[in-house]
Amino acid sequence: MSDPAFPEKISHKIRLYLIVTFSAVALTGAVSIISTRNIFLSSKKINSLNQHIKIMDQFHILFHHLIDELHRAIILKTLDRQEHIRDLEQELKEQLVRYRAEHLGEIPSPEQTLEMTLVEEIQRSTAQLLSLSGSIQKLIAKRQKIPNEQFGLLDGIAHTIPPVNQQLNELHLKEIRGLIQENTSRMDMIFWIYLGFLAFGTVATVLGIRKFSTAIIHPLQLLTSATVEVGSGAQGKRIDVASKDEFGQLSHFFNEMLETLENRERELRASQRDLARHVRELEALHRINVEISGLLDLDQVLKLVVEKARELMGTDLASLCTPAADGNGFTPQTVSSPERLSGLFEANRRCTFQESSHSDLPGPECAIPLEYRRAYLSAPLKRGDHIAGVLCVGCK
Repeated sequence: MSDPAFPEKISHKIRLYLIVTFSAVALTGAVSIISTRNIFLSSKKINSLNQHIKIMDQFHILFHHLIDELHRAIILKTLDRQEHIRDLEQELKEQLVRYRAEHLGEIPSPEQTLEMTLVEEIQRSTAQLLSLSGSIQKLIAKRQKIPNEQFGLLDGIAHTIPPVNQQLNELHLKEIRGLIQENTSRMDMIFWIYLGFLAFGTVATVLGIRKFSTAIIHPLQLLTSATVEVGSGAQGKRIDVASKDEFGQLSHFFNEMLETLENRERELRASQRDLARHVRELEALHRINVEISGLLDLDQVLKLVVEKARELMGTDLASLCTPAADGNGFTPQTVSSPERLSGLFEANRRCTFQESSHSDLPGPECAIPLEYRRAYLSAPLKRGDHIAGVLCVGCK
């Protein structure tokens, strides 16, 4: 009989479970890492935009400070703070260079194009202010009168920078708000991803524990219990093969092993019974031999032989027939039976030996009474080719 198929594998199920779990963890981790990196980049961008705002605010302060210094010099007609004016002009130039450096390597975008347009307008206004500052300083140094058109030009430049600076700040703040909103969305996404992963992990853990208990722990408990019972001597114990995986295969082979052991135990017991019977027969024959050796009377020897034959065969009657005096057949010589058989064997009753007309072996016709022929057996006792007697046994 061929073994049943066990196509399912616990190792495959565990491998699949680990792959799904690892994939979920890896996906969650990858999304989290990407989102965190984007949040980090957005934070850097926000810091950069805040730095741009600080630079432009500082520039705006320096710009108006320089205009105030020029107004003071014009009103007082003195250059006692000319070094300070030059320092302000230098700082204005450095702030513009610094602002430009903050934008190096940025990816072109409509917002950046608009920002650069506003910066160029600020640079033009700054160049006009620096040129006008130089002219005013020269006139004051020569103690000449400052023309009214220069006053008007200075006031015009002073009113040009604030709206441009405000546009730049609004542009930066708008971009910052967009980045903050994106980061908020990413944080929400990370929260929901982790919440979903927590729910998935909880469900997967519960299902995994149940599956592990059903597929591994419960079969192991059954195998352990069956092993203990078999070790205690229980017979006919079997395990139900309820799965098609390794534990089902193990249960199947465990049942086959128990069946093989029980068959071998039955065979061993049968062999022990046969051996015990043979030992009893040998002991009986040995006792017969010992008793015969100690007897000198032929009649007692024959009687003992007949009694032991009846005892060994387990029959109700045993008879030993010897050749008749007239040489015609055999007559009962010795009879062994629990009952008294006087009168059951007539004097003329004899055992005859005839050839069978069938293909069976020839056999003697025994002189056993009919009531003992429910089951009977007769066997010739030969000495060479000569028949020396007939041993007959029978049961009621």
